[in-house]
Amino acid sequence: TLSAVEAESESTEEDQSGLNAAYESAQQSVVAADAEMDRLRDELHTLERERDALSARTGALSMALDQKDGSAALVGAKLAGIRGLVAEHVTVQPGYEAAIAAALGSLADAVLAEDMDAAANALANANSDELGRVEIIVADASRKISEPPAAAGVVPALSVVKAPAGLLALLADTVVADDIAAAQAAWKSTYKALDRDVTVITKDGDVLTRYVLRGGSGAKRSRIELVADRDAAQARLDEVGVLSDKARFALADQRAEAEVAKERASAALAALRAFDAQLA
Repeated sequence: TLSAVEAESESTEEDQSGLNAAYESAQQSVVAADAEMDRLRDELHTLERERDALSARTGALSMALDQKDGSAALVGAKLAGIRGLVAEHVTVQPGYEAAIAAALGSLADAVLAEDMDAAANALANANSDELGRVEIIVADASRKISEPPAAAGVVPALSVVKAPAGLLALLADTVVADDIAAAQAAWKSTYKALDRDVTVITKDGDVLTRYVLRGGSGAKRSRIELVADRDAAQARLDEVGVLSDKARFALADQRAEAEVAKERASAALAALRAFDAQLA
């Protein structure tokens, strides 16, 4: 009958519409999966480029830190009570590296000894082995360390440094200012009248004392700054390594999802073609 034919026609259209919708949905899933795979691939490549750059940077900084002098020779001798080079045992708050390096001067390249006996033994060794001039800092501090009086625009050097007590004692009379203007203002308002000699240093490494000012341009980067840069680059390199592994695993999982999406799209297309063939 006519009604039966019409019902069958409507059913056929519904079936075809359903198959078309299933195929279109499957195709959209393929496009989305491929797009996500491209995004993850780009992310991985970006991380890999950063990893290579960081690896080269840490290598270059390590070479720059390869100190070859009497201090390095003493450390290499592995004498009892010798911890290493001073710069390797100082942690400075970011932004203050140049100031602390200026405060320490040549002592940033000195040898760090546990106590006076170890330092004296190392000095005797340097003399007997003709290692040249060396400087040795005693890590143990017997006297109480106190900060200078507070002043506007400056912070105590001790507040931005983590180091052995003996090294902190050398910085006990040092404060850090943002710039020369702030340093000069703090000197006039607070430190000039003190019986205690306080050294005011800017973040750029300019040094102001009661009788000597030192600074200017052209100074090479200090060992402390190089160590800080190397450690920061190494920390980021480790982080990028973890992120790269995660991105690599995510990309592998996404490839599998993309394959499943393509298989579903192929199956949906095959079902649609089979249906069309039945109608032909």
